[in-house]
Amino acid sequence: MPLIELKDVSKVYNRNLPNEVVALRNINIEIAAGAMVCLQGASGSGKSTLLSIIGCIFPPSSGRAAIAGRPLSRLPDRFMTIHRRRNIGF
Repeated sequence: MPLIELKDVSKVYNRNLPNEVVALRNINIEIAAGAMVCLQGASGSGKSTLLSIIGCIFPPSSGRAAIAGRPLSRLPDRFMTIHRRRNIGF
């Protein structure tokens, strides 16, 4: 089981407004415990947004983001704080 799993994750800022921005669209990724991952892309491609979702800073607009099989939407803030402290490094 991957430590971090994103399935069909999208992030939309200012949804349904004239300045709506789709930062991520249908992202799928699995990251094993202890893995080192490099994100690469052009400015504005969604790298920071993806890291913010993986780092439990904010939730995706749609899709499933999970840590050790547990959906982020069901995790208490305290757990996410501990997870960031122990498992995430930017």
